[in-house]
Amino acid sequence: MTEIWQRFDQAASTYEAASVLQQQSAQALLTWMGSQAAGSVWLDAGCGTGWLTRQLADQGLRVWAIDRALNMLQGLRSLDQVQIICADLRELPLPDGMLDGLVSNFVLHWLDVDILPELLRVVRPQGELYVALPVQGSLHDVQARFAGFPVFDFQPEQAWLDAAGPALVDWQIMTVQQSFACLRDLLRALRQMGGNQTLNKNLNQSSAEQQSVAAATMRTWLQDDQPVNLDFRVLMLHLRVPVSADADAGPDQFLALMNQLNADPRFHD
Repeated sequence: MTEIWQRFDQAASTYEAASVLQQQSAQALLTWMGSQAAGSVWLDAGCGTGWLTRQLADQGLRVWAIDRALNMLQGLRSLDQVQIICADLRELPLPDGMLDGLVSNFVLHWLDVDILPELLRVVRPQGELYVALPVQGSLHDVQARFAGFPVFDFQPEQAWLDAAGPALVDWQIMTVQQSFACLRDLLRALRQMGGNQTLNKNLNQSSAEQQSVAAATMRTWLQDDQPVNLDFRVLMLHLRVPVSADADAGPDQFLALMNQLNADPRFHD
């Protein structure tokens, strides 16, 4: 099976023009975030071609843009305020707590709920994370129109909420939708954005197991010339890294110690 990131790597030149719904989701995420402190350091996890990265940099944030698909990153190389890294989100090459915040849009559903601890690890205590990802109920129109059509096995939102645990601050659900003239056009758009894997019921199945739809049935579906919607049910998460009971108080603790030493005559000449 072709790795997910390789599909996106191949689609780098057509991705941004085709990813209308991803940009709608990213814009909603930006609005929800509100303004952030200029100069603060953020990670765009799974940045793709960097639509969201560029919006953050334009606000004066310093952005680490990370994606596994190297071709997706090329357009970000020349941007001030942006540092690109080609890496797997499951093993971020960043030290604990180095970031002020993190955003991720339309990425984490490929990686499952187990990714959240790694993302929380690289953000400082009380740092913020804003995440948007499609969940169960996505591609409803395709499934309703073409019964048995194989689609990606999206996780229910409750699985993500449970995984967030004490880091969860707030959440909401939104729906993004785009109409296509027919199923063939919808599938073409998915290929252009590298997301045609969305129409695999289970990415862990063998290629033989994925051939669950008879060729004749698929041909019939593709001959349907009626409009069809591409729709995603998007979960938006606001997380905050908890402060552990035994965590250092950081700069505040250091300043308190210095004040104590300065007040102690034993440390004066």
